[in-house]
Amino acid sequence: MKIYRIWQLPHNNPQLFREYNAEKFDIYDYCCVWWDNWDNTLEIRKQLEEIFTKFNVDLPEHFAGHSLSVSDVIEVFDMDKNIHNLYYCQDIGFTLIH
Repeated sequence: MKIYRIWQLPHNNPQLFREYNAEKFDIYDYCCVWWDNWDNTLEIRKQLEEIFTKFNVDLPEHFAGHSLSVSDVIEVFDMDKNIHNLYYCQDIGFTLIH
């Protein structure tokens, strides 16, 4: 089973809405604002695009964060294999950072 989590920086963080910089990135600066089941029927890039659209067009009722944007991170966690992948939201698309 896979889940995804959305991580966002607090509003006062200077890296908010900035392109990925490996030297300045620290996941411990982020807060988890949402998690849900991952759709295993879609390939990863397509699923990331679907999540991006959902969190910009039709925000869930209890979503505590802001619209998905640059500097946000989507973590894909395979609970069966204990594998985490982190995808950093860029101006266009996502960058796999872990």
